[in-house]
Amino acid sequence: MPPEFSTEQLRIDPEVDPRGRQAVLQLLEHRVCGSVDYRRTIHSTNSLALSELQAGTSNDAGQLKLFLADEQTAGRGRHGRRWHSSHETLTFSLLASRTVMSDRASRVLPLLVAVGIARFIEFEFAPVQVRLKWPNDVLVGGGKVAGILIESSPARADMIVIGVGINVGRPPALESPVENQSARGLALVLGRSIERYELLTGIVTQVVQEIHLPDEQVEESLAIFRQRCLLTNQHISFREGSQDCQGVCRGISDSGALIVQTDSETRYLLSGEAHLIRPRVEST
Repeated sequence: MPPEFSTEQLRIDPEVDPRGRQAVLQLLEHRVCGSVDYRRTIHSTNSLALSELQAGTSNDAGQLKLFLADEQTAGRGRHGRRWHSSHETLTFSLLASRTVMSDRASRVLPLLVAVGIARFIEFEFAPVQVRLKWPNDVLVGGGKVAGILIESSPARADMIVIGVGINVGRPPALESPVENQSARGLALVLGRSIERYELLTGIVTQVVQEIHLPDEQVEESLAIFRQRCLLTNQHISFREGSQDCQGVCRGISDSGALIVQTDSETRYLLSGEAHLIRPRVEST
């Protein structure tokens, strides 16, 4: 362990990727994160962060903690979907305090994280264009390259876990793939080799900046999400309770809800999933 960091600041397995080690040290040196837990292999970085919350061992100073793994054997997506990450996937979680976020940033947190990833990709790999699918998917080249999973623990309502998975090389296989949504690897879309830990410092830094935006600047990030929203003005399907519904997406509200016009009313979806309805191609 580097002598300038204490055991409370840095827990790191001995055989992690040296490029990952260098990246997390930069994040600590630049005070982007207050502490790091970096494992060679783990079930899930989100699960590790949540277990720390439940054990009451998380720090209360408002400093972000980064959980990083070279490999996840039981990574989780939304609605319990499981996937296995490898050396071609960048997976990490941030343990953050809601007390240092503005009220509005806290309410639209998944959208801000998605915008942070989009900002980084578009800057780093210009002129690539990123599309965003409400509430938590990042798409490049017509396929999903990154996903976000926000979780919390009843034991610590003031804390939030932000999980991010980015397909840098070949995408991992989902146990239950999402209908009409293919996965992409960023390197394959761009046609160039990318080392995943070259992205870590920049992506984490950009995401941290987004989630700490003051109220008056959140609107700018919401505008970026709206400009890149995959669903706006499209026919979509969604589920409310046990009911399957359809409508036309009319955009994103100021509270981060998906606005959907059905045959009978306008609905505001604050959570859940929505999917594009692909037009049928008639055979001849």
